[in-house]
Amino acid sequence: MSLTSDILGNPIYGTPDIGAYEYQPPFTIGSDNINVTSEIRVYADGKYRHTTATSTSETATLSVSPIGGFVVNDYAEYMDISINTWEPDSEDAIKSWTATSSYATSTVFTITGLATDTDYDIKIDGSDSSEISGSNCDSSTCSTDSGGTLSFTYTGSWSTHVFSVERSEVIVPPAPDSGGGGSGGGGGGSSSRSKKENTETENVTSSTQETENLDKAKTRESLLLKIDELKKLIIVLKAQLAERTNVASRYVFTKKLEIGDDNNDVLMLQKKLNALGFHVSPTGPGSYGFETTFYGSKTIEALKRFQCYHNIICFGTIGSTGFGSFGPQTRAKMNEI
Repeated sequence: MSLTSDILGNPIYGTPDIGAYEYQPPFTIGSDNINVTSEIRVYADGKYRHTTATSTSETATLSVSPIGGFVVNDYAEYMDISINTWEPDSEDAIKSWTATSSYATSTVFTITGLATDTDYDIKIDGSDSSEISGSNCDSSTCSTDSGGTLSFTYTGSWSTHVFSVERSEVIVPPAPDSGGGGSGGGGGGSSSRSKKENTETENVTSSTQETENLDKAKTRESLLLKIDELKKLIIVLKAQLAERTNVASRYVFTKKLEIGDDNNDVLMLQKKLNALGFHVSPTGPGSYGFETTFYGSKTIEALKRFQCYHNIICFGTIGSTGFGSFGPQTRAKMNEI
């Protein structure tokens, strides 16, 4: 007999887990950004889980869906995704990921946070593809909208494919050739005036083109300097992130926390949850860099995702099963990482 739910009535995602309780994927594709250091498994209802551990809080603004959207109550394994490269610069950054599926058909990929109204080249397995389509796509080149969102549909067959997105090269056209022979006829005065007017027009065109080229060169130089500054800033931020992660990872938790607690244990717990990708809050108090000492509902929700991911507990309540409680088993796992 094929089971469709566990002992609590939770649906069975993909291959059934061993035991009476089925692991429930805690994330939703399109709502929760993908951690850049972890492979994920997306299910046919749009939920996803990490299949490997995360080692950073950096995320990719990538989402995926069937062309007709996800199907409610379909718990099949839809697609495995891992991020290869996700450079943060919105202008010239390269985005690359690997996707594997034996279930998917035509698939829509969406990236946000890119340059607005800009062309990007899409490559599949390192080459241009005729199996890319979209309302803003021409062959394998697609354009972002006014909000910096890029969306395209892959219509080809599925196994394992590497997708990459890179800003199209901007080619500056050469100055127009203003040369050419004159024609005969006409009196001397008329011919002289015509030649003078043509020469003045050519000089203005040449001067304008030189000015435009100079402006473009200055703009490019300015952009390259800005990119260099941003790269240096990224190095500093990564070092700060590593230090924050190290500080949190060295901290040893020994006490159970209760809702309403206000102490340093809570601060270190929030820092470690954020560093591991289980964000307490996307913005404001509790978000990365703005952790607090208050143990409230947002911290508990982040802790629940941590417990689910590490197969500690993923059902019930704090009182009935310890789901959301910072008890000895959860503290031991937190200290282990």
